[in-house]
Amino acid sequence: MRGGKPSVLLQNPGIVAKTSLFGGYDNFGDDTLILHFNLEDVMKKTIITACLLAIASVAPAMAWDGKVVACYKKHWVQPSYKVSKVLVMDGHKKYEHRGHHVVEVWYPPVYKEVKTQLTNGHYIMKKSHCH
Repeated sequence: MRGGKPSVLLQNPGIVAKTSLFGGYDNFGDDTLILHFNLEDVMKKTIITACLLAIASVAPAMAWDGKVVACYKKHWVQPSYKVSKVLVMDGHKKYEHRGHHVVEVWYPPVYKEVKTQLTNGHYIMKKSHCH
C-alpha cells in the first residue's frame, strides 16, 4: 500500500493500463506494474455517470405536458405567373395562286406568350383532422 491507497500488483502485464478512471500506475522498468486506485473516486465517478444517464433518459418524457389543440397538413401552392401576349405579326390578307385561280387568304395575327413569375411555389399549413 502506498499513501493509504489500495494497490494491485500485476506481474508481466501484456498491456499497460492507462486510464483516467484509476489513480495512476507505476512501472519500475522490469515486468512489474503497480496500479493505484482510490475506491472512493471510482464510486463517485460511477454514481455521477449513472445519475446523468438517468436524467438524460427522463428529460424527453418530462418535456411533454400539453395537449393537442389542432393538426395541420403540409399543402403545396404552385407559383403564380402573370401572362401577357406580345404581337409578333399582324393579321393580314394575301393573294395567292392556287391551281388556275387567284385566291385571297386571311392569315390571323401571331402572338407570343410572355410569362412572368410573381410568387415562388411554397408550402402552407392547412388544418386537418387529428388521428
